[in-house]
Amino acid sequence: MHGFFIFIWFFTLIAFIIYWRKKANARKKAGVNYTNDHLYQSTSKVKRFIGTVCIVSFILACATTPEPTPEEKAKIAAEKQAKIEQEAAQKAEKAAQEKAAKEEKLSDRIANLSSDEKAVYDAKFQEYKTNTPESEAREKALQDVDSFIKEKDEHAKQAKIAAEKAAKEQAEANKKREALSKLENAGKIKYYNLGDGSVNVIITEQANFEHDIHGVDKLVNYATQDEHERNIISTSRQCMKLVQTVKDAGINVNNFTINLTGDVVDGAGYKSKDNVVICEIAGNKGFKRDDPYSFYNQSDRYWMINGL
Repeated sequence: MHGFFIFIWFFTLIAFIIYWRKKANARKKAGVNYTNDHLYQSTSKVKRFIGTVCIVSFILACATTPEPTPEEKAKIAAEKQAKIEQEAAQKAEKAAQEKAAKEEKLSDRIANLSSDEKAVYDAKFQEYKTNTPESEAREKALQDVDSFIKEKDEHAKQAKIAAEKAAKEQAEANKKREALSKLENAGKIKYYNLGDGSVNVIITEQANFEHDIHGVDKLVNYATQDEHERNIISTSRQCMKLVQTVKDAGINVNNFTINLTGDVVDGAGYKSKDNVVICEIAGNKGFKRDDPYSFYNQSDRYWMINGL
């Protein structure tokens, strides 16, 4: 009976699909009033009947499925057990292969350790193997080696950063010293040792009267100042740069005297080179860096020849 119901189910399933298409075509031909169309109604009834038979035959086919014989049950059980044993054997083989590969990888890693890394490994392995299996002891010892390498790399990184910083600072110091050396080699600077680790400094330089008008604020200041104010700021800037050059080089200065020279004409019309600005400022005076106004206000003496 099981086979008969399977046949009926399969046959009616195909017929149901065919009548499903027929019903759709009948509805399309009938138009809007398809529910009153005789062909549509008859096709729908046949489709419903075939669908009912299809469902019933499927249920009966399932209900009449024959029980397997003892021999078939034994065969199924044996095949199931064989499959389980085969899967277990494959799993065990895979685990063994993975373990062998892992052991080989550990051995290669150990063989390629550097001398200091090998020393760490040997010490940790001897410590761990007394309480844990050898393979586990090897893994734990290598983990400690990884921590040692990480710490060593971090020390190397910090040492590199410190070396780069020191090199940068030395380069900056050399650059600052180079600027001072230019003054010394040109004979423009003189030191007077006071015997207490400090010196008095006298610098003689040609006045340049260069005006800084870079930026809106500086341009506005320049436009609103008279010539005398402009000359004060430009020469203050020059004196300030000379003082900063000496300070940046690390010289312990008690007092600065800066003489800026230029072309002068006396009352008789005689032309000569002489001081047009004399600035004095104590070495411990604090002025805002690169700010000529602050420098001028902190100066102990700022003399400028008449007419400038």
